Order: sequence, then C-alpha cells, then structure tokens
Amino acid sequence: MKRAGPPAYEPFETLVLSLQIKPGDTVIDLGANVGHYTTRFSSYVGSEGSVYAFEPDPTAFNALSKTVNVIPLKNVTLDNRAVANKTGKLRLYTVRNPQGDYRVFDSGDGRDSFEINAVRLDHYFKGHKGKIDFIKMDIQGSEPGAIEGAKKILQDNPHLCLATEFCPFLLRLFGVEPLDYLRTLLDYGFLLRNIIERTKTLEPVIDIQYLVSRYDGTAGNYTNLLATR
Repeated sequence: MKRAGPPAYEPFETLVLSLQIKPGDTVIDLGANVGHYTTRFSSYVGSEGSVYAFEPDPTAFNALSKTVNVIPLKNVTLDNRAVANKTGKLRLYTVRNPQGDYRVFDSGDGRDSFEINAVRLDHYFKGHKGKIDFIKMDIQGSEPGAIEGAKKILQDNPHLCLATEFCPFLLRLFGVEPLDYLRTLLDYGFLLRNIIERTKTLEPVIDIQYLVSRYDGTAGNYTNLLATR
C-alpha cells in the first residue's frame, strides 16, 4: 500500500480487500493519501456503511477532500490527522520524492518537518455505537503506534480485519522490531496472509521470522498483509 496512483494501482490487493468488505461495514482508512482505497471502500460499504479516512499531509488531504466532495461520497468522513498511540501534537517528516513517503518520526535523513495533529483511534471512536469491521494501514512504519492506540477497538470487535503494510526497515526506524509487530498481531488472534501483488497470490504466513528476512533491507522492500480472525 505504498500510496495512491492510477486505477491500475495494486489491482490484486484492491481485489483482495474488496472481498473482505461487505455492504454496511464500517471501514477505517489510515494513510488515505489522495483516496485510491477510500473511494473504493465507499462503494464496497454502500449507503448503509461508513468510511473514516485519515490523512495528515495537507496537500494529499486537499486532493482527497476534493475527490470525496466532488463525487460526492456521502458515507465518507475525512480527518486531517495522523493516527498514533497518543492524541496531541506530532511532527510530519516529508520528502518530495517519492511523493507520499511521509513519516511521523525522524528517520535521520535530513527531512523537513512541520507540526501536525494526531489522534488515537480509541479516543476518536469513544462512544461510537456499532461495530468496526476493517482497518487499512499504510502509514510508513508507524503501524505499531496505530495498533497501540486502538486496543479497545481490537478487543471489542472480534470479527475485525486488518490490512497492514509490512516494511521491516521502516518499523525499525519507528523503534519497533518487525518480529515484535507481527507477534502483537498474532497475540490479538489474527491469522496473517501475505498479499503478493507480483504473483497475485494470497500466501499464508507460516514462519514470521522468514517473513521478516524476506522483506528486510530498505524502505523499498515491503509487502502488505491481510490479518483476519
């Protein structure tokens, strides 16, 4: 889930997620960028469902807002905040190329940064009536922070599914060992499958150590995981 693109962007993953999301579902899109998945999620859940799209970068959020409002997508709620393990202020570290590689941590490569607002999902959805069915996370290595801030949601919604980017390099820059992140997902009762875009394969994850070694290396070496229970 490296960031939005043309209609052919991640066609296999788009298909996989479309089969997980049903009419009437409540879906959370973390790292919505300009809306590739947000717009599709909106069509999947239909008029009885809801999509909550979070995007902290102002430029991407402006494009996302235009897309949602022009169509219009009445079942989509937009939020110009990062999702993290705390509600408050963070800094967003930006880079011009590749566009969309924004991080809520200092990765030590001389990026410009500016202050943004962040929110815990448990805080945002406090008092929410109804279920949460699906969370998609594409937040450049800070996925563990989002999970930490959503403990109640994960506990209260046993049917909930996740799609998460998995990049060992970025996870370590965030300060979390990749194996620990995978173990956290397993501890919540998730079964993991690897969405392999190149071969159009949904592969069960049997050995998490092998998965880490397979995608270790650089920020460009990553995959996306489907977590179901």
